[in-house]
Amino acid sequence: MRQSWLPGFPDGAQKVGEGLAILEKDGQAIYFVGGDNYFSHPVGDDAGRRFALTSLMENGHVKAVELERPPLCIP
Repeated sequence: MRQSWLPGFPDGAQKVGEGLAILEKDGQAIYFVGGDNYFSHPVGDDAGRRFALTSLMENGHVKAVELERPPLCIP
């Protein structure tokens, strides 16, 4: 059973889809599924970003159509 979205956590994160949030802080991009840290990489690391988003899609945490919407706007 998926844990529900915790209001206000993590602070400053951008919500993508139902259970994914992305936080950029201290030079790191951190991906949260629910309240758990799923993956992180340095900001500007395009390969790390592609890996994280592909992994999240493959594991069913986010849909491709959700990545097309703000805040990511990936075509």
